[in-house]
Amino acid sequence: MHITRVSTISTLHTQLSHAYAAYVAGDLETAIGAYQDVLAKTPRQVDALLGLAAIELARNRFADAHIHYQQVLIEQPEHPTATAALYLIEGVERPGVEAKLKLLLDRGIDAPYIHFALGNTYARKERWTDAQVAYFNALHGSPNNADYAYNLAVSLDHLQQSKSALTYYQLAKQAARAGHVAFNPAAVDARIAALTNALAPSTQ
Repeated sequence: MHITRVSTISTLHTQLSHAYAAYVAGDLETAIGAYQDVLAKTPRQVDALLGLAAIELARNRFADAHIHYQQVLIEQPEHPTATAALYLIEGVERPGVEAKLKLLLDRGIDAPYIHFALGNTYARKERWTDAQVAYFNALHGSPNNADYAYNLAVSLDHLQQSKSALTYYQLAKQAARAGHVAFNPAAVDARIAALTNALAPSTQ
């Protein structure tokens, strides 16, 4: 019995690792299949639910992501990733979102996605200085996240810090090559071109 359980745990870990590796590589179909295989055997497995939720969020399928994150909270009611993600999906209309996100940080859950969610609450209120700080903290915790870099660039753009904004737009474009992003790459290219032109030394 003990040997069988150890074998089951080992197989589960291997499947989750395979799914996550596919997700990181941008092979979302393989990742989805692998996570679904895990859930077929262990229906309430939190890591698999989080994996599927992250994929749906990356695809802007917010309703499906919302379902998976809610399932995570059924298993672990105060799970920080699921909590922050639901704030992102449901928006600042929910009362007390800012305070709840700060409470998660105060509890020592210093995770990039919480800073990102907090940045989004500030951005929706056009509190760009606060948003810039939150997005910077998110990117610091996850330096290769294209969406974090993009949102930081946008906040700097609103603060008229053009040179810094250009740097992070370029970083977002570079990081976007690694997988799916929530922003429009063509719009980023256009903004990079506009800022580059504006910052170019005058020839007159």
